[in-house]
Amino acid sequence: MTGGLIFKMELFKFLQDKKYLLAVLILAVLNTLTALFYSVLFTTTQHLGSESFLMRFSSVMTVVFVLLIFANGIFLFLFPFHVLSIDYKNNVMAMMIASGVNRSKLFFAKIGAVILLSLAVFIAVMAGPLVIGLVQMAIGGQINEFFASFVEIFNLFNLDIDVLAIVFSSLLSVLNSVVMITAATILMKGRNTAILVSIGFSMANSFISNFFNIFGFSTDISASSVSMVQGMTAAVSIAIFIFIGLRALQTQNL
Repeated sequence: MTGGLIFKMELFKFLQDKKYLLAVLILAVLNTLTALFYSVLFTTTQHLGSESFLMRFSSVMTVVFVLLIFANGIFLFLFPFHVLSIDYKNNVMAMMIASGVNRSKLFFAKIGAVILLSLAVFIAVMAGPLVIGLVQMAIGGQINEFFASFVEIFNLFNLDIDVLAIVFSSLLSVLNSVVMITAATILMKGRNTAILVSIGFSMANSFISNFFNIFGFSTDISASSVSMVQGMTAAVSIAIFIFIGLRALQTQNL
């Protein structure tokens, strides 16, 4: 089986997971409705009295808003673990390997599927609030002010920013997190303890990365150079955790 077919198979398995698809839909609707409420509230606030229905209801919506922040954060954090552990929890990993699926291709297919599905889920749950926020700023004529504020911050602190280096470093950090989660899930064979192992990996990785970051900031180098140091550290970490996860999957007794 080719790597492309394995990747499509990983995506197909999630698309059959009706419970998680329903959870994504519910979060997307709640996020959109909450953003719409605050958009209406901010637009009409100068015309409302303190005893109006919207003003009284805003206290309830504040609680809903806080709960939604936690719900979104927890869901997006746990989502990659769920995608990676489907095969283990459904007891089909051994069947897949026995049917001739290459373990190395499966490992990288899972990483690709997690990245793509996590991005798709994030866009799905945040698209509504983002669109409403942009429309709100456009109506108020605040879009130009919003982007101009970033330029002012850079000018205020005389920041020498290499945007491409920062973007590249950020992408490496995201990939590093996904690879750590993948390695932890494989080591724990999809059990919930993979979350704790992943947190441990993240803490160790952060400690080492911060050591190099402190060294970079202690020397007189530019912000772009510091970003490159962070990117190199992330690249080394990615290679290490790919080796750990791939080695564990190749030698795993399923």
